[in-house]
Amino acid sequence: MSEAEVNIRYRTYPVLVLNRSLYVILPLMGVFLFWSSFVMTFAVVSSFIQYGPTSLFIMMEIIFFAALISLALLSSDDSVFLTREGISLPFFLLPRFGFRSERQWTDLMTVGFRAREKGGLLKLYFKDGKKVEFDSRYFKPKDLEQMIVAIDVWGGGSDSFPALLEARAHLAGHTLTDGKDKHSYTEMWEEELSVRFGATNFIPLEPGHKLQEGLLTLERQMAFGGLSAIYLVKDTDNKTLVLKEAVIPKEADEELRKQSIHMLEREAHYLSRLNHPGLARVYDYFVEDERHYLLMEYVKGTDLRRFVKENGPVSYKETIEWGRQIAEILSYLHEQEPPVVHRDISADNIILKEDETLSIIDFGAANSFLGTATCTLIGKQAYIPPEQLRGKPTVKSDLYSFGCTLFFLLTGKDPEPISVSSPAIVKPDVPKYLNDLVVSLTQLEQEKRPSAARDVANTLSSWRDK
Repeated sequence: MSEAEVNIRYRTYPVLVLNRSLYVILPLMGVFLFWSSFVMTFAVVSSFIQYGPTSLFIMMEIIFFAALISLALLSSDDSVFLTREGISLPFFLLPRFGFRSERQWTDLMTVGFRAREKGGLLKLYFKDGKKVEFDSRYFKPKDLEQMIVAIDVWGGGSDSFPALLEARAHLAGHTLTDGKDKHSYTEMWEEELSVRFGATNFIPLEPGHKLQEGLLTLERQMAFGGLSAIYLVKDTDNKTLVLKEAVIPKEADEELRKQSIHMLEREAHYLSRLNHPGLARVYDYFVEDERHYLLMEYVKGTDLRRFVKENGPVSYKETIEWGRQIAEILSYLHEQEPPVVHRDISADNIILKEDETLSIIDFGAANSFLGTATCTLIGKQAYIPPEQLRGKPTVKSDLYSFGCTLFFLLTGKDPEPISVSSPAIVKPDVPKYLNDLVVSLTQLEQEKRPSAARDVANTLSSWRDK
């Protein structure tokens, strides 16, 4: 699964002029501040002027100069981030939000679009009465299209916000009419996603789609990959769940297709029996329209990749505690009969919940299912050990991926694929005992890795209690 995030550059012409002007003015201001401070200090020493007013004037100059530097840096921020959760805005758009940099899609009330001779204004209105306007003239065409698609997919779709359809048509140089050339929302959705997924002939489902004879309603897409997607759905009791979808291409070998389906059915049966507070529950497995689905618990929180991206590398104390929790969960999985191998341990698939405990999500069952059917490898290659690349994962494969995850938490960087990871090389102040643990977990030969997740959990527990 690719990370569900779109990064778009957007900065209006007035803000651009302000930013460029500040970078021209600042050096001149710096020279003037230095010169005036020197002259006034000399005048005070020579008793030409009094100390009090002079120091106050110099202090005001310094404060003004610092304010200009801050404004220059803030006006340099031109990134608009859109994720499956919401939208994050640069500084110069914040006043329109009441100084809030992030808003959730659940707070989005409606979308408006006002066409102009050149481009148009895209307006997002939120439940608290705040709004933000985007002028299409300041987007690159590709970025603007990405933004509209992101709002379409994650924000609720043009069934909820018809202005999105108008915006796409207008900005593409078309006007919607009642004639034969009119594109329906579904046609435009399929055109866009066919481009994105055309190589595999896989088109994800659109918001509002119903499954299981209406028992499940698709709310929005959370993430996607070449032959699979993850959706947020609601059942008839309005309970939020996660639905993982996998599609076998029609050209897949028939024998491999049967083998992979049998494997997924068996694994779904085993996963549904698991019951641990650190695991997302698997509730059901079903097939509909030749698409295979795992229905899972929705775990609310922040995945560790996003946490590190926003906060930087994790402290050693926190790494030990989080590592202990992950190792305890892996111990539970590996001690099942037969042992359950997750096959996709990474920061993307570990959620920091609201109570500050961790939960592992997104079992690799569907990924392995697709890999078997298509003879391809699906997963995060930087976290996959050699034996898993050869199609023979074991419980020690999870230990390798766990070591790679610890490396990421400690350094903020993904490890090199198929290599022994040493965080101390990237970050020399990593304690030797933590570095040695990561090195042992990421050994390329299985027999050189720790014997069991339980041993690693015990080790981390002893460090935590020191």
